[in-house]
Formats: sequence, C-alpha cells, structure tokens
Amino acid sequence: IILNFNHMNNIKYLYAFLVIFMFSCEEVIELDLNDGQQRLVIDAGINWEKGTDGKNQEIKLTLSSPYYQNETLPASGANVQIINSNNDIFNFNEINNTGLYTTSTFNPVLNESYTLEIEYKGQIYSGSETLIPASEIDRVEQTNDTGFTGEDIEIKAFLKDLDTPGVENYYLFEEYFIRKDEYIYGVGDDQFVDGSNNQVFSVNFYNSDTLRTGDKLRLKNLGCSKRYYQFMFLLLSQTADGAGGPFSTTPATVRGNIVNKSDEDNYPFGFFRLSETDTVEYTVTEDGGSQEYNE
Repeated sequence: IILNFNHMNNIKYLYAFLVIFMFSCEEVIELDLNDGQQRLVIDAGINWEKGTDGKNQEIKLTLSSPYYQNETLPASGANVQIINSNNDIFNFNEINNTGLYTTSTFNPVLNESYTLEIEYKGQIYSGSETLIPASEIDRVEQTNDTGFTGEDIEIKAFLKDLDTPGVENYYLFEEYFIRKDEYIYGVGDDQFVDGSNNQVFSVNFYNSDTLRTGDKLRLKNLGCSKRYYQFMFLLLSQTADGAGGPFSTTPATVRGNIVNKSDEDNYPFGFFRLSETDTVEYTVTEDGGSQEYNE
C-alpha cells in the first residue's frame, strides 16, 4: 500500500486553536522570528517517462527565504552537470537567470549510477544516485461510497511489484488534480507484496463535493531508491494534513543526499533522484468502476 499525504501546512491548526481560545482578539500578530542561514535548495528530480528518449531534463535551484517572505529567489549563475559511470558529462544551462537549468542531451540508462555536481558561489555541491526502474500502472479503480460518511470518492491505482521475491522495491506515487492544480504524493514499499505476481496499490480519498464527474487526474508511478523513500516518508509525515496537531514536536530538518564538499556545515536542502516513470490519465465518472491500462 502506498501511503498518500495531502501536502499542506500545519500552521492552520495552530491558527484555528488560537481563534477558538482567544475569540475576542482580532489583531494579527507576527512573531519576531530569527532568520536562519540562507541555503541552496536543489530540486533535482530526473524523470524518464516510459516510451520517451528522456533527453530533455531540468534542475531547479532556489534559495531558502525567511518565514514571512513568500517570494522564491532563484539561485542564478551556477554551473550544473550530471556525470555517469563512464564519465560522460551532461551540462545543464540556465534559462534567463531563472534558476532553471536544462539539458537536451541526457542519456538515461536503467540501474546506471549518476553523480550531480553543482558549483555555486565558490561552493561545490555533490550527490550520487541510481536510475531506478518503475512498474507500469495496470488499472485505476473508482469507488463512490467510501470514507466515514460513505460519500467519499476513492481513487485506487494498481501496479505489479517490480522484481522477483527477495528484492526490495520502493515506490513514489504522484497524483495531480488537473482542475485544481494540486499534487498529492505518497510512498510505499513491497514488504507485504514482494514478488512480480503481486500487486501494489496507491489509494487516495476525495470529498464528493471536491471531485466532480469529468474531473481528470494524472497518476504517475516513479521508481525510487530506499534512501529517497525514507527521505520522502519523513518529509511527507512532517507536512501531512493534520500531522501531530498544534502541540506536536517541532519538525526536524530532513537532509537529502546532496552534500557541500566545500563546507559541510553549509549543507543544501533537496535531493538528487533519478526515476523511470509511468503515467496515466484518469477521468472521474458518475458511477465509478475500473479503467484498464497496459494490456
């Protein structure tokens, strides 16, 4: 089973508690928070969709910002490249000082090892990973009478476990609600469904007032390593809707697999991941049912 989390900020629960407890106070108070060290934020997810050549890839570099600042600052002027085990170099070029770096020459090979190298303001950042294969999505099932009220809509996507018994596999699942421009992520493993004849499934629930007949969902399965699975599990657990409530322990910094080789204390945020992916688009129907793929 792939655990799905709505990616929302828990601060709303603290705010709701304060409104209830201090109903007579309407003044908005901003706490004087100390700004942490500005760090490089690396969004380096390489996705190779089945049936494509995978040559066009992008990496996004930004800078962390103070809590009350909504603006995302691009990390412009970096040198970005990925190197494979044969020492082939794939250079990423920045687009118009946006912090978005792209290439059209990447060569994806399943189970190949790659190293990301970034030089930014005299600091060298590096991380290594393997390009992990992904299972195809077999079918999507919709049920319209689930949840506590019996009125929620359940969307469940099925895929076969990737390998033979005894081989650990890990899964990242992305569900994109097109009309609302919202993403939901989940992670899972094959601990209880090990073996290529067994099925893994991702499940997510929607309120019937939120998901309408005719809505389209883009469902993506991404292969991922054990380390990335652990990284995402911790990250999603801390940012999940309602995780811990207003009195939970302060979330810890979730460190990725990229290090600063010039100054280990000035570590970046983010992760270097390489995934084969399989994507299907599902249209919500009035009566539910099952939609088959990859027959």
